Amino acid sequence: MSVLQPFNPTYGSNQVLTAGASSLNAAIASGNKQVIVTNSGTNIGYVKITTDPAATASTADMPILPNTQITLTKPMDSAYIAYISATGTTIQVITGEGW
Repeated sequence: MSVLQPFNPTYGSNQVLTAGASSLNAAIASGNKQVIVTNSGTNIGYVKITTDPAATASTADMPILPNTQITLTKPMDSAYIAYISATGTTIQVITGEGW
């Protein structure tokens, strides 16, 4: 049995990203196991956590509904997040440990 721990953010790692119709990506801390993704906008967005700095996101990737927040577990070596929103939205990402 595993024990759940409260999320402990890596303070100072939060990024506010503006997603648009073209996929973009940003560097995230590779030494953390979790990423909290918040869609503070009014439109759906999609994200992909990856090791590839040239990766692109599409509607086939993880949907982030408007005004929601999710925690994603990632491989320790994944250091990039690709994001997209056909109609535009604001996505915030912060890395950390626990959940």
